[in-house]
Amino acid sequence: MKRFLWSKLVQKGESFHIVRAALDGRNAAPSHKQDFPEVFWIEQGQTLHTVNGKQSLLMTGDIVFVRCTDSHSLAATPQQGFVLVNIAFPRATLDFIEARYFPSETRWFWKKGPLPETTHLSSARLEWLGHWVGRLDASRRDQCDIDIFLLELFRELGNDQKSQTLVRGPDWLVRGLEQLKNPAIFSGGTEALARSCGRTSQHVNASLQRFHGITATEAVNAARMDFAARELRTGTKKILEICFDCGFENLAHFYRIFKAATGTTPRAYRQNHQLLIR
Repeated sequence: MKRFLWSKLVQKGESFHIVRAALDGRNAAPSHKQDFPEVFWIEQGQTLHTVNGKQSLLMTGDIVFVRCTDSHSLAATPQQGFVLVNIAFPRATLDFIEARYFPSETRWFWKKGPLPETTHLSSARLEWLGHWVGRLDASRRDQCDIDIFLLELFRELGNDQKSQTLVRGPDWLVRGLEQLKNPAIFSGGTEALARSCGRTSQHVNASLQRFHGITATEAVNAARMDFAARELRTGTKKILEICFDCGFENLAHFYRIFKAATGTTPRAYRQNHQLLIR
């Protein structure tokens, strides 16, 4: 079995290695180990991933956090090849990030057990990573570049637990919930959500209850309250204007929904977040 060493992988002074490759049965990655962590995801197609003796099928949007202790290989399926992006970096980088930010983390590179962390990304997150590939590839491979990328990746996948749950359900529902972050959608209520999903309101509501345990109204109001809270923290709009932007026609209704979501009124929420300048 091949063993890749970080010291042999990069040029002097480089703090990470990045590659995007289209692979098929002729040039798929053979079984190997490495003395460094790496994260890779499937941009297109599907591949058979064998890791620590267990094989699984990876599809477009799947991302894998390979630990230094893992051995793995990739092979194209008989039906099609695949496009993969791989980002590797020295173990010392991960050790520093763990000690400073994630001392008790059990996800991603720090998952315990025989298999590494594997999760599925929404199309919006896949596009977000695509922008990062361009930034990293154009960079000077500095330590700062890889540190920022990893922290942004962990924050994107971990800090917003509600966004994490958006990947559950059929693709049309995942896409619809991603679009629900757009004020043009949530201000239109459940009917606008249904149109963005390309399904009836009843179908969307039933699917949300099945996959997320919430109604369409609850999903819309959650998106509205996230927007309202951001505007109250950092925006300058009047509360009545925020109310209308959210799609509410009644200020009292907006106050009632906001207080139920945050435990306080919009006015008190804004005041509490502007203590330093008042």
